[in-house]
Amino acid sequence: MNEEVLTKPRRSRTTTRWLADKITVTEIKEDGFPAKKNGKRRMHRLAGLVACQQLPLVLDSIKSLTEEDKGRLFDKYCLPKLEFPKGMRYLAKKQFMKLIAKSFRTYKSHLVCNYVAKGRLPFDRHKHLKPKQWEDFVMLKSIDEFKAQSGYYKAIWQKNAHNHCLGTSGYNGKIEQ
Repeated sequence: MNEEVLTKPRRSRTTTRWLADKITVTEIKEDGFPAKKNGKRRMHRLAGLVACQQLPLVLDSIKSLTEEDKGRLFDKYCLPKLEFPKGMRYLAKKQFMKLIAKSFRTYKSHLVCNYVAKGRLPFDRHKHLKPKQWEDFVMLKSIDEFKAQSGYYKAIWQKNAHNHCLGTSGYNGKIEQ
């Protein structure tokens, strides 16, 4: 007898929003993340929002920001939503900046692959982007120097013989030659 599996249709994803409430972190792990799950999620969410909405697209990397700028980002966008005791702020700031850097790289890569390379405009999905910002970003990513560098790193990536997502690859510990 054939039974149809009934599943709920998946809700479409919505834009990530800035949160109104504040969480107080009482404990932080040695890796810089809050010990409780809701604090860790909050930190990830805030870092992603900062990377996508508060940093200029033409910024080369987070390394080009001054320590004052990094401190301002942490104070303005993280501390109003996550409260840390004084002794934990340095480690939390360091982790927050790492998360922003990763989110920023991922976001720019997403824009290049899904919009710049395909000649599409992102304004329907990324409402926070301004047309002038987008023009500058497209111009920066369309120059020959960027394309050459991108091609170089793609060629290196293709030489990678091992899948580094070992948990899902079925890797059995033996390297085939």
